Amino acid sequence: MKRTVLITLLTLAILLLAACGSRTALTPADFTTRMQNAGHTVEDITHLESLAGVEAFLLADTGRFTVQFLIYEEENGARGIFNQVQRAMEDDRGSSRTYTQRNGSNFNRFTQRTDGRFEAIARVENTLLVIETTVELRNEAQAILDLLGY
Repeated sequence: MKRTVLITLLTLAILLLAACGSRTALTPADFTTRMQNAGHTVEDITHLESLAGVEAFLLADTGRFTVQFLIYEEENGARGIFNQVQRAMEDDRGSSRTYTQRNGSNFNRFTQRTDGRFEAIARVENTLLVIETTVELRNEAQAILDLLGY
């Protein structure tokens, strides 16, 4: 009996660790390639924006919404902005809200549906991905998050 309980607990621990594992941050070239291969246009707007601590800023246009991809000089910079944006999204929630949150060893992901909007922010190491669109396009936005591994 004790052995069965121990095996069950060990199996559960392994599954939880696997689910909360780590992810690989994309480079600007990786982001551009994946988005262009999916038929979207990508523009490097790093030179247009002067954001503190940002090494690269790319925008992908799906034709229906945009995807922001930022690379910070340090992971703490991306983590801090992730937390600020998540708090702003939570504070801006409407009368009804559905949200998901995932955290792992090197990533965070927060998505929210509220008052007809779908919002997503995801961080992997020192990179950040932001999507804002309508609830009707949330499956398309989720597919992009999955495509990019965020």
